[in-house]
Amino acid sequence: MSAFCGMQTGNIVDAQDTAVLTANAWGRVRVQGRNYDDVMLWCQAHQLVPVWVLWPDQVHEVPCGSDVELYNEPDCGCAGTPPWPKLSPAQYREDLLAAYPTLQARGCTIYAGSVTNISPPALSWLTQMLVGVPGDVGVATHRYSDGGTKSATTPRRPYATRSAEFAALKAAIGSRRWAVTEFGYHTARQSRYGGWLGKWLGFRLTDQQVVENVRLDLLYYKAAGADFAVAYQWLDGPNDEPLHRYGARRLDGTYKPWVEVPRRW
Repeated sequence: MSAFCGMQTGNIVDAQDTAVLTANAWGRVRVQGRNYDDVMLWCQAHQLVPVWVLWPDQVHEVPCGSDVELYNEPDCGCAGTPPWPKLSPAQYREDLLAAYPTLQARGCTIYAGSVTNISPPALSWLTQMLVGVPGDVGVATHRYSDGGTKSATTPRRPYATRSAEFAALKAAIGSRRWAVTEFGYHTARQSRYGGWLGKWLGFRLTDQQVVENVRLDLLYYKAAGADFAVAYQWLDGPNDEPLHRYGARRLDGTYKPWVEVPRRW
């Protein structure tokens, strides 16, 4: 089992799901919440490495020696309970520097930022936020393809290649360690502009296309020097819309083929 390959589970999953998770070599889980002891016992029992997504008031509680993030997608804000806030680079940096001494004393490895994507706006936010931040603070980024993209080989706009994406990221963060704490591919309907009539064409990614895209992404992130990469996410939602169709486990209890990627790659 490789701690490079992570899965966003949110919290503890049941015994059957845990067995599938570990049998397929997902060695890391991205979690949040305050049931620290229960999560740590679950992780230790199954040789999983947790990555904790924290609010600032949790930094005094998180288990010592943990990998941690502060906030989720603060460059734009996102859904959560309660919702994650949108913060300016200066606001985030203030909270990060306030949390830093405590997290450092607790032996935690910090992956800061957790920005929405590898994109010019997100990287500009990161560059501004990192001014004056100690060099041992790492960076977390998310990475999702542009809508209408079928293959992981296609870079995000405006980059010419996937390598150019990573070059832009490294130009923004310098020599800091980094990780991809969300990536993934949904199977909801989407559209792309094309065809000989120049129309918007609807399509869904097939399960096999998602398998290949997840496999390629893990290879890209490993080759580019990421510490680890976390797939989004374990469970599908109830609606046939993009956010609800990233899951490795369907609501009927069956598993999508991409759950096997780390074991097979």
